[in-house]
Amino acid sequence: LKRAVRLSGIGLKNFRNISDAEIVPHKGLNIFVGENAQGKTSLIEAVYLLSTLRSFRTGRLNDLIQNAAPEEGRIAVCHGTVAADNKFSDYTLKVRVGPHDRKIMVNEKSTTSSKFIGNLRTVLFSPESLSAIKGGPDQRRDLIDQAAFQILPNTSKIQRDFTHSLRQRNALLKQIRDQQISVVNGRQMLEGIDQYYLGAATGLIFNRLLFLSELKPFFDEALGQITGNQNNIEVRYQSAETPWIQGEEHEIKSRLRDELFNSTRRVAEESLGTTLTGPHRHDISILFNGNDSRFFCSQGQQRALILAFKIAEIMYHRRAFDSYPLLLLDDVLSEFDEKRRNFLIDFLRRNEAQTFLTTTDQTQALPGSSLFKVKEGKIGAPQ
Repeated sequence: LKRAVRLSGIGLKNFRNISDAEIVPHKGLNIFVGENAQGKTSLIEAVYLLSTLRSFRTGRLNDLIQNAAPEEGRIAVCHGTVAADNKFSDYTLKVRVGPHDRKIMVNEKSTTSSKFIGNLRTVLFSPESLSAIKGGPDQRRDLIDQAAFQILPNTSKIQRDFTHSLRQRNALLKQIRDQQISVVNGRQMLEGIDQYYLGAATGLIFNRLLFLSELKPFFDEALGQITGNQNNIEVRYQSAETPWIQGEEHEIKSRLRDELFNSTRRVAEESLGTTLTGPHRHDISILFNGNDSRFFCSQGQQRALILAFKIAEIMYHRRAFDSYPLLLLDDVLSEFDEKRRNFLIDFLRRNEAQTFLTTTDQTQALPGSSLFKVKEGKIGAPQ
């Protein structure tokens, strides 16, 4: 189903430090300028929420509610109008976040997460993205999951199922560790959880491997454009230094089962009260000309790799959906040297995607773009 990915209107109320805002963005490049902590990232976060029902800054949606909002009935709202192509009517997306619940709507009608996600596809590029290579494994997993979440349609449900089963499993292992239940009874109870856990974990690993495999040619192409050289890039998905190879789901499940039911590891899990096997403990390594980029690449090279990864993600979206995703760039231009900054600016000029870019430097405004000034939670009219 082809739909143009473009927002013709955005509204925020009691969202982070933005009390009330209505924005009519340009169909191309939109630049939001302001000092730090004025509300620029809050806007990017709201658009990302409309796309994924997630925040890239917090795992607690309650954090999105403005502190100054009245205590009774505290609700944060963000809504957007998606401009469709000639085949479809425009439609609206809305997310209301209360202290204890969340309500999502398409065209003002309540809907499910699976029907909501996919109506607005985005690629996010943030300072956290740039630090993914030298950061911890969780940052590199997030780099992949943010993309696969939107490109592979069943990833959202698989991730929810995996998170739920992991919590159940960890809760039971803690009870065994704390001797609240016997080891024998605990292991019997684990048998039921493990089958559910094994299925969800297998699906998540399979989707990660599939995404990396399909992204690879675009990654190679983008990095070649950035560096001007032919480079050898290898992306490894691994656990405990042992790579996982893309294969059939039953092959992945078999290996995971062997690891999960290993008697030595099971004893260690019961002693520690936590799950030691599964995709939540996996890592991703990017090898640049045969060397691990975490240890053998300069900061500039690492950022070039992430820039290539994100541009590859956009190219992948373009092929998969026959339209560009909405591009969110949160204060990243200042993180690049002049050469790579110019490359990204040139890419934005040539790129058909609607783009939201935040910066503290007004001189980075580009011809043909709309510039919005952001100050103390207020977003001015476009200039």
